[in-house]
Amino acid sequence: MSTRATVARQTEKPAFVGRYSHWDGYPEGVGTGIIRAIRHFGLDKAKKVLLDEHIGGWSNIAQADWTQEIGYVEDLNSPNTTNPQCFCHGDRNEEEWVVDSATDADNVFIEWAYVFDESNDTLMVYEHDVPLWSLIETIDLTDLDKAELQLAELNKTPQLS
Repeated sequence: MSTRATVARQTEKPAFVGRYSHWDGYPEGVGTGIIRAIRHFGLDKAKKVLLDEHIGGWSNIAQADWTQEIGYVEDLNSPNTTNPQCFCHGDRNEEEWVVDSATDADNVFIEWAYVFDESNDTLMVYEHDVPLWSLIETIDLTDLDKAELQLAELNKTPQLS
């Protein structure tokens, strides 16, 4: 079963708009995938890749090797199953899908949101408890080693039930 998430940018507090992510949405999954993207691309380019260049959203970025080509791979026996899997390149070509915290999140059962606050280089981690979004942690993206540790600790801490 999938744990759905969104990778987003903050609009007006506490609202956000972003891209859907289907698999491993928990902090040590998608959260860590985001940090690995930042390590590979740098913060500004990672935001462009995650939010602007792949408008169909994401199948899986949790275990992604960002040095590989980005695109969906239909063949599970393919050697490229660790590439970042978007829904708009490779074997899929889906149209743009925007997740809006105010309207769409309840409709797709999204459990986690990773929201870039571009005013201060942080990533806000929200957990969804219908109909509310609860801010669980704010991650400082200027220290990526510490950021990975914070995300790993979130998996060990009981969250909303």
